[in-house]
Amino acid sequence: MKAKMMLTVCAALVLSACSSQRNVAEGSFDYLDIKTEQPLAGTEELELQKAKYKYKIPELNVPPNAVLGKEVGIRPPLQVIAAAPGSRVEEGLRESKIYFDAIDGVTDLKMSIWTHLLRVVDGFDTPYEVDEEQGLIRIENFRHLVSSTRKPGMLNMVANNRIETESEQTIELRLTMANHGRSGELEAKVISPILLVDGKQQKLPMNFVRSFEAEIINDVSIAMERTFRSDSAAFTQSVVDIQLGKTENGNAAFTLVGDFNSVWVLLPEVFEQLNFVVDDLNQSEGMYYVSYEPFGKRRWYHALAFWKTKQTGELDIENGTEVTFGVDEISGIVYLTPQIEGVPLTKEVLEKWFPIVVEAFGAQQQD
Repeated sequence: MKAKMMLTVCAALVLSACSSQRNVAEGSFDYLDIKTEQPLAGTEELELQKAKYKYKIPELNVPPNAVLGKEVGIRPPLQVIAAAPGSRVEEGLRESKIYFDAIDGVTDLKMSIWTHLLRVVDGFDTPYEVDEEQGLIRIENFRHLVSSTRKPGMLNMVANNRIETESEQTIELRLTMANHGRSGELEAKVISPILLVDGKQQKLPMNFVRSFEAEIINDVSIAMERTFRSDSAAFTQSVVDIQLGKTENGNAAFTLVGDFNSVWVLLPEVFEQLNFVVDDLNQSEGMYYVSYEPFGKRRWYHALAFWKTKQTGELDIENGTEVTFGVDEISGIVYLTPQIEGVPLTKEVLEKWFPIVVEAFGAQQQD
């Protein structure tokens, strides 16, 4: 029995000894002691050929506290994980980035990414600056606890004296969305980091920055995946408040609190609910060109059935009427202005349309 126990203990010690060496490369580090040699000099008997720089080793400006030799870890940096629904990563990037594409059930991609990003940043429990319009979050020069281990010795164990390893850095997180709002990218940057062990600065471990950046992105990605599995409604568009108003030119318009891109991507399905068929669009000018087809898409042969052209639908305009919707955002208010033959519709007409338009937006969000 004692022999078995002794064997087990010895095996554990061997394994622990091996595991402690797995972070260090095997072999000699004599190359660190190589001295720089002077260039070869020719003599009367020896004429040197002109040097070719095809294989010239570039000179590196190595900082005095650079990690070298046995201090260089061989473990790879933490990798960015595409755990969130519709997320992906690209191999070979030097930057720490993750890309997102909207999938079924995700109608407000920017809101879902931004909400989870703020939760992760709040976890650092330190003040930060937010510019939601630019998609930027910056945490200035703060300390983060990397690890905490108990100091050796019985007295330290009783007193719970610990060795704390902290990092001090600035973090910059940037969310960039495409104009259509259906895809985006999140990048993390750790700036000017230092490592402190019991308050004393130490050499920064290799791949520290890359791993820290990846950890932040992974926390966001994993949190989004968990939310999507447990509460997919959190990824849907928040309720849009629609009101009747007027533009700066005095034209009657539907007004929505939000940004241009969020409303723009909602409109195709809203138009479908209203029985409009989208014929064309111009996002740069904020224009949708639609036809009113309450009885289905008109074909060329429908022109022969002249008695049907006078039919009207729920919006009280004739079947086949072409309508232009202008979309414009000013100071966080989106103006949706319908026109027929270049003439904006009156306030009275929009008042009749109002409950139908509100219902169309509501139906789109519930889907």
